[in-house]
Amino acid sequence: MKKILFFGFGNMGQAIASGLLEKRGLYKIEAIDPYFYEQGSPVEGVTLYKDAKDIEQKFDMVILAVKPQIAEKIYKDLAGIMKPEGVVLSIMAGVERVSISKHVSHAMHVVRAMPNTPAAIGMGVSVLVGDKNCPEATKLFCEDVLQAVGKVFWVQDEAQMHAVTAVSGSGPAYFFALMDYMIKAGKALGLPENLARELACETARGAGGLAVKQMQCGKYPLQLKEEVTSKGGTTEAALNIFNKNQFDRIVFDALLHARDRSEELSL
Repeated sequence: MKKILFFGFGNMGQAIASGLLEKRGLYKIEAIDPYFYEQGSPVEGVTLYKDAKDIEQKFDMVILAVKPQIAEKIYKDLAGIMKPEGVVLSIMAGVERVSISKHVSHAMHVVRAMPNTPAAIGMGVSVLVGDKNCPEATKLFCEDVLQAVGKVFWVQDEAQMHAVTAVSGSGPAYFFALMDYMIKAGKALGLPENLARELACETARGAGGLAVKQMQCGKYPLQLKEEVTSKGGTTEAALNIFNKNQFDRIVFDALLHARDRSEELSL
């Protein structure tokens, strides 16, 4: 049985832990979080500690799930709670592996991951990057942990994590914003607010699900858009407004700024 310790046990940590505990008997999950130590574990089956000094065992994996601002305070505790050749899996936004690696032994590996919030319902997407010498078994271990909350992909170049952050890390908020705009527009056009909300949310769910399913058959979002768009029809009328206002440029500029901000935060 693999032992995993979470440093910080917020929403993402709880989502991952809940997914792992469904794989009964494979993982023992513990966490350090002063708040939930006092309040009680929000995930049944997870033991909580107030501080690293209270831990007397060694872990196969330590997941860093704290805010980047307090990361420096916990690095000193890593070596004392990890097994030799253990792995640090960081889900801290913007923190590069080199910042963590210097605090652990050369036998230990550091893998950085960028999950996103749909992990809370097992539909997240996580992108990982490790060092060149990271063993295949360690990579598979990290994959298995994050596959508990969704799909997993790898990149070879850590610099790409800034673009990953812009596309998928921050991405759910873009869709939520579009849904909110559609709800407000629907209400302004005369729909009851509850109906506008249901229509926007269910349409988003259906469109996303259809895109994923059709992609497996080699059909991509652009083709799906064209299939819905009839010449001279209502969809074309709406898309013409998107094109007139350079919606594609707006999206690109938004992701560019998100990418740039990710780079600034990592400095």
